[in-house]
Amino acid sequence: MTPRAYAAVLFLLVAFWFGAAAFTLLQEGYVSDSVLREISTYLVFSTHATAARDLGFLPISLPVLGYGALAPLLGPLHPVLPYVLGVVGTALLVLAPVPSIQRQIGRAGTLLMVVCVALNPIVLWFATAGGGKSIALFLFYGMCVFLCRIHDRHDLNAYVKFAFCGVGFLLADPTATPVCLAMLPWIPFAARPAFVVTQPLAFYLITCTPVAMTLCALVYLNWSVFGYVAPFVTPLNGGPGQDFPWNRVLPTAGLSYRMAELLRFLLYAVVFFPSVVMFSGLARASRDMPYLAIVLSLITAPFLVLVCGLPYHPLDYLPYLAAPLLVLAQRVTPSRRIALLGVQILSVGVGWGALALPGWSSGHGWTEALGGTPVALYRDEMKVGQWITQRDRTTLLDPLAHYRVIAFCGHVGKLVFPPGDAGAIQGRLPAADHLLVTPPDSSDAQDAQVDRISQSHPDLWADGLPHYSLALEQGAYRIWERVR
Repeated sequence: MTPRAYAAVLFLLVAFWFGAAAFTLLQEGYVSDSVLREISTYLVFSTHATAARDLGFLPISLPVLGYGALAPLLGPLHPVLPYVLGVVGTALLVLAPVPSIQRQIGRAGTLLMVVCVALNPIVLWFATAGGGKSIALFLFYGMCVFLCRIHDRHDLNAYVKFAFCGVGFLLADPTATPVCLAMLPWIPFAARPAFVVTQPLAFYLITCTPVAMTLCALVYLNWSVFGYVAPFVTPLNGGPGQDFPWNRVLPTAGLSYRMAELLRFLLYAVVFFPSVVMFSGLARASRDMPYLAIVLSLITAPFLVLVCGLPYHPLDYLPYLAAPLLVLAQRVTPSRRIALLGVQILSVGVGWGALALPGWSSGHGWTEALGGTPVALYRDEMKVGQWITQRDRTTLLDPLAHYRVIAFCGHVGKLVFPPGDAGAIQGRLPAADHLLVTPPDSSDAQDAQVDRISQSHPDLWADGLPHYSLALEQGAYRIWERVR
């Protein structure tokens, strides 16, 4: 079997494993908050061309553009696209270093390494619940590879490819912005010492200018449309701990509490990626410097986010540790290959064992569904969406807060959205036959957004409006219906 055929067989096996896991999750009722957001975003933007202000971000990210390009080909089956992108994208990531690893440790060792990475709980979560975010992880891996090539040989193609991957990374995931900023102080590690000493400014200009220009363009577009830049630094998954109990967005206040969470992030990094942390601490030779720069960037990124008071939870950056792991597998010295394989095998058992401990896995989330236990996620949102779908009359709701309801509706043809400007919402609401609202005081640190309609009209949830009667109450949701 040729190396290409062997890599193709491995890809099919890994993709089948990820696909089977995703199918099991769907069968047991698990659905990712990230996937629901992608489906809702496509539905809103495909129908309302000027909905950027309503959703709070610009439709220029690569997952959104890819979803929009492929969804018309699938028609009503388009909700499977995030899962396809997640499975295929993560499988390509796991298989990307196979040719180089195979030359070093043979087919048996390569198979063992691929199996260990594919069984990693965080990698598996990303493949089955991350949706189009796998594009961002793949591009970050590309940045890591080309950063190492820049160190090994000052190849012009490596500089160009690093820049293109950096630009794509910024356009693929909001969490990419802190990672790119955190890489700035460590990126000189990727250059040879003589080059850094003689021409440090030139090295920064070559490697960072395209990324910096893209970042400035994103910030300007975001500021010109919304007046602030926060949407480009939003959390990866806005769900309230639906996957793991420590997967929750931190409040912007309380620096000491947020710093404690940084220590928890480092703990999770050791638990789920012990080989990355262990071998980065052993980096002494010059050839290990770019790898060390990558690891230090990922450790610095959450610190930067925490200090700036931006939304954050550990699951934002844990998946990115798969990239330095794959780089390490390619660059490890012959004397350390057996040790790397041993630690990686041990990490699979440690990671799944940690999730089996009481308190580490949610009682209604990803871990239980993967084990075959039915879960009931977003049951209220599903019933509200079904109720709206069965009516022919229009419904007013906030797409920023109720994206899950929109995803379960499956279409937005009869949905009405409030204006994006907060002052306009406080005025006269757009005419609609139904009003969907949640309590105005339902905001907490774990909610991605709050209902702007209910906040601007505090009495609406409890009392409705004149000539409206209560038509549905499901959980925290209420739908007021205009009396004909």
